[in-house]
Amino acid sequence: MASSAFISTELGLVIGVCFSMLCVIIRTQQARSTLLGWVDGTEIYEDQAVYKNLSSVQGVEIFRFEAPLYYANKEYFRSSLYKRTGINPISLITARKKIEKKLREQNQTDTANHDSSKKVDVVLPLCHDEAKFHTLIIDCSSVTFVDTVGVNILKEILKDFKEIGIQVLLAHCNPSIIDSLRRGGYLQKEDHSLLFHNIHEAVCFCKIKDVENGYCPGDETRC
Repeated sequence: MASSAFISTELGLVIGVCFSMLCVIIRTQQARSTLLGWVDGTEIYEDQAVYKNLSSVQGVEIFRFEAPLYYANKEYFRSSLYKRTGINPISLITARKKIEKKLREQNQTDTANHDSSKKVDVVLPLCHDEAKFHTLIIDCSSVTFVDTVGVNILKEILKDFKEIGIQVLLAHCNPSIIDSLRRGGYLQKEDHSLLFHNIHEAVCFCKIKDVENGYCPGDETRC
């Protein structure tokens, strides 16, 4: 307003637009993220930091990012996801490869069979620690759009978590995001097995898979 009054209308509009864009970029670069918990007896999942008496879903983490996902905040999205879930798949993959490389080098020099059996036990604890949860659900209800860079980040996250045995599911994706995922190669052909209409559908999918795999945590009645 002041620039329009004291300088010119055109320059004032330019300054106003630039200032608005700057505000949007700053807000999306420091977007809020949280883990969600289940409201007992319902199909509702809320912020664990805001609501009390929420139940966790065994073997599942639900992550919400409250901003568009694009080039300006892609790394913030990734770091927030790793921080909230407590797992950095890239670090785990790197550590695993280093251990495996060291074991291969040692196996080439050791001839005793009992030494090899001890080395295998070194790898097993690392793999066990990675399995704190088997499924990550990303709630996209607050993600208004995803650009090409955002799709690539999601593809990298899908690949990295899959490599440590964790599947990634998306919930609450609007049609624009689904179209971006399809065009960006996140979805193969008509494969929608990674997308769900809401969080509860994704959770039920996980529970059904648990039963099929012979794992029954005892809370399948929620679905």
